[in-house]
Amino acid sequence: MKVKIILIMSMLVGMITYGQRSNILTNDSLIVNYIKEFVNEGAIRNLDIKNDLVNNIDYIMIAPDSVEVDNLGISYKNTRAILISNKVRVDRIILKVVLFRELSHMLGVPYGDNIIMDRKRDEWFSYSPLADPEIMKIEMDRVLDLYRFRK
Repeated sequence: MKVKIILIMSMLVGMITYGQRSNILTNDSLIVNYIKEFVNEGAIRNLDIKNDLVNNIDYIMIAPDSVEVDNLGISYKNTRAILISNKVRVDRIILKVVLFRELSHMLGVPYGDNIIMDRKRDEWFSYSPLADPEIMKIEMDRVLDLYRFRK
């Protein structure tokens, strides 16, 4: 219940601060850019995922510092919302990977063993390899293939 109240408050702040730029309300402008990039990743693979995103997600919020979010991000399919930890602001790659994971999960891709969809990270895990476009391409191929087969 506490998380829902904070999520609702964050959504209201997001609506006032950033408005509705991609039919998905958010409280961070970088999320809007990464949503566009995620849609483009689908288009590269001949997938039109924009409508599925808009039909499955209403809100994507970065939580305030005081709210602990497990595994840096969580999806709430019943409220059509994604809540991301404020800790992702340390590095854009972390935000991007967590956002891509949660967007994919909202589209029906299960959490799993590939780098993007794995929610459990060991102590020395680093997101930095995903800054390499070739590695990111390989991982997005895996994730979006799972999306394609779930449709």
